[in-house]
Amino acid sequence: MKWLLRSLESIDLECHRFENESVNKKALRMDGERGIRKQLGLENYSCCDYLFTQQDDLYLIEISDFVIQRESLQKNHSIKEIKKIIRQEIRLKIMGSLIILFKIPTQFSISHEKIHTGKIRVILILCSDDSSDVVAFDYLQTDLKTALSPLITEVIVMNISMFRDHGNSSKNINLKNSEK
Repeated sequence: MKWLLRSLESIDLECHRFENESVNKKALRMDGERGIRKQLGLENYSCCDYLFTQQDDLYLIEISDFVIQRESLQKNHSIKEIKKIIRQEIRLKIMGSLIILFKIPTQFSISHEKIHTGKIRVILILCSDDSSDVVAFDYLQTDLKTALSPLITEVIVMNISMFRDHGNSSKNINLKNSEK
């Protein structure tokens, strides 16, 4: 389990508008050089940015600039196509993240109980402070939850401000629950 600690870091917002800003929350990095994906040798899979646990819930966090992506796609695509492109990109990241989650116990003799009985939730964080952007991407909550049920119990779309305020009582990953 110690190898996981190499991936523990403060959550970097990864947004151009919030460059070099992190929030006072720690989670396991899934992608990148120190991420779980690389440590497991699963670099070919797309995945979410972070993973953390809170009680019996596992959270996958994806931070992305969907607003800029939507604007650049609007030049050549219809709204329906844009929604499909963004939904598919996120779906692939979630599915890759689930593969990584299921590989952790297999590779390192950790009980599957936490993964199989825990609730897996996805938090999609928009690189924006504008609440209207959250409304614009609200369709992802229902679409992704429906498409990935029963593996995913909830999809939450929020902006940077909402995430900063979300769950302030649990700022760090809870590794003790992961070892059960």
